Formats: sequence, C-alpha cells, structure tokens
Amino acid sequence: LVEARFTTPPTGCVPYTAKFTNTSIAGQTFLWNFGDNTTSTATNPVHLYTTPGSYTVTLIANDPNTCNLSDTTTSVINVFPIPVSNFTFAPDPPVENTPTSFNNLASPDAVKFKWLFGDGDSLIITSR
Repeated sequence: LVEARFTTPPTGCVPYTAKFTNTSIAGQTFLWNFGDNTTSTATNPVHLYTTPGSYTVTLIANDPNTCNLSDTTTSVINVFPIPVSNFTFAPDPPVENTPTSFNNLASPDAVKFKWLFGDGDSLIITSR
C-alpha cells in the first residue's frame, strides 16, 4: 500500500528555505502543494517562503501498482517575520550619576535579547 509521509522543520523566518524529506512508502510519483499556490513533482523538493504565515503543505504519493493507488498527508509550516530590534532610554540625553532606564520596543515575535551597555556590562534576557 502507498503511504504518503514527509519530514521538514516546522518553523522558520523569512526568507525560509524549507527542505522536504520524502519518507513515503511505495510511491512512484509525488505531487506537493506548498500552501502558497505553488506545487512541485520532485521527490525531495526545496521551497522558498518569502512571506510570513502559516502554510499547510500537502503531499500526494501515487503508485499505480498498489491496491490503494495513492495516499495524501499534510503538515503545517509556520513562517515568521524577521524580528526587529528597537528600544528607547531615559533620560535622553543621559545624565551623569543618574540611572538610565531602557524600554524594549522589539517586535512581538522576538524572544531573546542581548543588551550591550557600552561600559563592559551586558544582559541576556529570554522571554516567553
């Protein structure tokens, strides 16, 4: 019997080059739909996602010499925008012997931050 199967990393940031490993059983021909209005008939395709979003990838494996002829499987890939780093500080301009406060304005999908304060001090923060 034909059994459609594949593996690929489920997440990435744009531009995301997804590499698909076809692990199907008994397939002779393959039709891929990458969820962004593009298709392929390659056995192990590589596909470039240039827009953030959630994409349902479909693989149809065919073999005319088996009882079930074809099988279909799907998997979702999440493509995230590139994180953007930004911050504000106060007081502006800095005042000697006065604490400076920093406000993180990074994009909401950013999860790890490394602050370098310019005086040899640093701080690494992971959120979520």
